[in-house]
Amino acid sequence: GFAVQTDADAAVIIDTELSAELIEEGNVREIISKVQTMRKEAGFMVTDHIALFVKDNDMVVAIMEKYGDQIGSETLADEVKVGEGFEGAYEKSWDINGETALFGVKKL
Repeated sequence: GFAVQTDADAAVIIDTELSAELIEEGNVREIISKVQTMRKEAGFMVTDHIALFVKDNDMVVAIMEKYGDQIGSETLADEVKVGEGFEGAYEKSWDINGETALFGVKKL
């Protein structure tokens, strides 16, 4: 459960066990990264505000429900929906650490 690195007069020990909180935080960061990639693929400008949705995976939907404000803030998503989509949205399925979900972005 630990990683150790030594050098001359120093040693660093790191706990490598992942808590539920760290795993959840990693999933949030992964979702933000995927949404930013989708914004780029859809041809949105960096300053464009968007609507964001996710569906088809209970774990990812739960993360979006819990952290929707944070994810929305970091991706300029003024609307965040779970369990349903937007007509005309750019959609893509993503693997979020072993969980596949359908995401969609639409410029507002």
